[in-house]
Amino acid sequence: MSPRTGRPTNDPKTERFEIRLSMADCVKLEYCCNELGMTKTEVLRKGLDTLYQKAMKQAKQYRGFKGGKDYVDAQYFRREFV
Repeated sequence: MSPRTGRPTNDPKTERFEIRLSMADCVKLEYCCNELGMTKTEVLRKGLDTLYQKAMKQAKQYRGFKGGKDYVDAQYFRREFV
């Protein structure tokens, strides 16, 4: 059997991340999942995308960001956020 299983993808999910939530945050997450018909991962990714777009809009507006892309390249990210 080959080491790769599942369907091939153009966006592999190789990074793993673990968080701890309060009971209130856990209830909010479950509520969103039930109401939106999404998995926890989908809800968290959607929230991350929403906040990322907001941060990019602020970066372009307040910092004079001159990137013509929807995303920040790795060098810009390291210089500004790490």
